[in-house]
Amino acid sequence: MNDVDRHSVIIGAGIAGLSAAIALDQKGISVQVVESRDAEASAGSAVVLWPNGTRILHNLGLKQQLADESTQLAGVRVHRMDGQLIGRTDLSSFGTRCGAPVVAIGRSQLKNVLTSALPPNTVCYATEARNIRSLDDGICVDLGEVISETADFLVLASGAHCAIRDNHIAKAAVRNAGVGDWLGLAPLPLPSQNETWEFIGPGIRAGFIPLPSGATYFRFTCRHEDTVNHDQFDRLQSRFGGQCSILDEYLKILPPEAIHYVQEFDMAPLPHWSSGRVIAIGDCAHAMTPALGQGANQSLVDAWTLSELFSGGDDTLRSLSLFEKRRMNLANSIVRQSAEKTALFLESEKDLMDHWYDDMERLDSPEALSQLFDICKTEA
Repeated sequence: MNDVDRHSVIIGAGIAGLSAAIALDQKGISVQVVESRDAEASAGSAVVLWPNGTRILHNLGLKQQLADESTQLAGVRVHRMDGQLIGRTDLSSFGTRCGAPVVAIGRSQLKNVLTSALPPNTVCYATEARNIRSLDDGICVDLGEVISETADFLVLASGAHCAIRDNHIAKAAVRNAGVGDWLGLAPLPLPSQNETWEFIGPGIRAGFIPLPSGATYFRFTCRHEDTVNHDQFDRLQSRFGGQCSILDEYLKILPPEAIHYVQEFDMAPLPHWSSGRVIAIGDCAHAMTPALGQGANQSLVDAWTLSELFSGGDDTLRSLSLFEKRRMNLANSIVRQSAEKTALFLESEKDLMDHWYDDMERLDSPEALSQLFDICKTEA
């Protein structure tokens, strides 16, 4: 079967699903994206795209659109909770070395950039995939009582909680990381409009990322406590107030309605990502904590790698098998590293925190930059 004869169905219209749709469409494979919600929930959130993610969006022809909607980051400044600077990473130089910049963009804006690159009517919202059935030369996706879609292969990009993956590929063990985040977007006055600012202490962390038009993405992180009935704004003020004069100023002007509270989680590595003509990508295959900032980036790498393997002339089953072999080791390694970083952050023993601070002081060392470079690779 030639690429022009292939048709794929993608379940999930998040970053993984939309970027895979663009990449496959550009390879001549027709695509239908199915999303159960009216629109993907992404308000009040943002992502940092490292060179591996940015480079793929450039390869997809979205360089200018991304630049128009994002902030190119020049550095990351990390402080102790008393405001003392621990270390700084020069992201401009790192981006030059990697061949693509580090940028920050709102999730809604990134979704708009991706959707604009797809043919009209590619995405069907408020449509749920209820079941899949194997055919002799394809797969049938049931989308309702009487509606179905036949495809050469099916891509699952609907997140960690995916019943079709659990039933047809492997059941995922979703793990609570024990961490909670108060996050959102607000016009906070950052000292620099192209650097992120972070503050860390035993069991607590706060980060601020500049976005276009004066918006700031904020994230306050600490150990999760099961007090969901309490007012989230009061909880945030109680946990972080009095830690640092800079944070106190932000807490004074932070609009309560801008705050969203989420629990962090990841997924234990799956034994495999595919079964027959069904493949999982993105969080559906390798959900990770945000400690290394690689969730969205690894989803983009998945999308690009999948499409590249379909351009080599291999049949569908071989292409899906090669994708799994090429991506599993690196993605699972980043899941593990993210989990380890999250666990270290939660520790309050002095020696562990001193180790954390030592790492922060070497942010611009050759060793630290080499680790960042390894994380931003696209192949194991």
